[in-house]
Amino acid sequence: MAAPAASGGREIMPEPLRAAHAEIPSALAELAGKDLVLYDGDCGLCDRSVRFLLARDRRHRLRFASLQSPWAPWALARRGLPPTREDSMHVLVGVGTPAERLLLRSSAALHLAGAIGLPWALLRIFWIVPRPLRDLAYRFVARNRKRWFAAPSCPIGAARPAGAAEKLLDELAPPAA
Repeated sequence: MAAPAASGGREIMPEPLRAAHAEIPSALAELAGKDLVLYDGDCGLCDRSVRFLLARDRRHRLRFASLQSPWAPWALARRGLPPTREDSMHVLVGVGTPAERLLLRSSAALHLAGAIGLPWALLRIFWIVPRPLRDLAYRFVARNRKRWFAAPSCPIGAARPAGAAEKLLDELAPPAA
C-alpha cells in the first residue's frame, strides 16, 4: 500500500510500480494512458465483444490483446500478478500513469461500458451491486460462453477490421518485463 505524501494527502507510487511505469519504451508510448483489454482469443463471445468495442471506441482509448499473446503476462506482471489464462476479461486501465490499475471480470466489463459512452455507459449503474454478486453472474456466463458461442472462424486479430490495426496489439511485442 502506498504511503501518503506529506503535501495534499496524495499517495506516492511504490518503487516497484514506479519502475514498471518507466519501462514503456518510446515505440509504445502511444499506449500510455490507454486501457489495455485482455481477452480470450479462442472464445466466440470475447471475439464478438472486442468487435463491438472496436466499433464504438470513438475516443480511441482502448487497445486489445488476447490472453494467449505475450501482452497478458506483461500486463499482469506490471500489477505483481502471475501470468494466468483464467476465464476472465482483464483491463489494465491507464497504462503507464500513476493511476494504473487492473480490473477483472464484472468490474472490467462495467469499466468498458463506460469507456464507449452512451447509451452503454448507463450500464455502469450496476456498480451499486456488490462485486461478489456481479462476479457470480459474470462467472456463470464465463463458464458457459464456449458452449453458447462458437469459437471464431476468423479471429479478430486475423480479420483486422477497418481502422483497428493500431488498436490490436497481438503482433507487437510488449516491452521487456
